[in-house]
Amino acid sequence: DTLIYRRSGYAMFVVGVLVSYFLIFPLTFRFLGTYQVSGDIADLITLDSYISTLVLMCLSMGIVFEIPILSWLFAKLGFLSADFMHRYRKHAIVTILIVAAILTPTSDVFTLSLVALPMWLLYEVSIQKVFSFFEGEITPDPLCYRTGGSGRTIRVTL
Repeated sequence: DTLIYRRSGYAMFVVGVLVSYFLIFPLTFRFLGTYQVSGDIADLITLDSYISTLVLMCLSMGIVFEIPILSWLFAKLGFLSADFMHRYRKHAIVTILIVAAILTPTSDVFTLSLVALPMWLLYEVSIQKVFSFFEGEITPDPLCYRTGGSGRTIRVTL
C-alpha cells in the first residue's frame, strides 16, 4: 500500500511539473512579456530570469501536486484528519489563494485562478482520500460521507 502511494507521489509531481510547463508558465510568460510599466522603460527578459522563473514555477507546482500524498502521510502519522480538513475548509481556501498569489509572478486573476484551482481540487481529493482510508467508507452520494462505526452522515456543502 505504501508502494502505491510512493509511485503515485512521483506521478503527481510529474503531473504538476507538466501542468506548470505546458499551461501555467506559457500564460505567465506571455503576460510578463506584454506587461509594460512605462513607454520609457524597456522590457528585457534575460535567459537567467526566464530559466529561474520556469524552474521555480515547475518545482512549486510539482510540490503543490503532492498535497494528497502529504495529507495521507500526515493522517497516517496522526497529525491530520478528514474532519479537521472539512472543518477548516474555508481557511484552507484562503490559504490556497494566498499561496497561489505568491507562486504566480503576474498580477492577473486568470493566472491566479489557474494555479489556485488545481490546489483547491487537490485539497478536496485529499479530504476524500484521508476520510476513505482512515475513517470510513464514502457513500454513493459524492457529497455525503458516512462514518464507519457511529452511523452518522456528514453532508459536504461547497
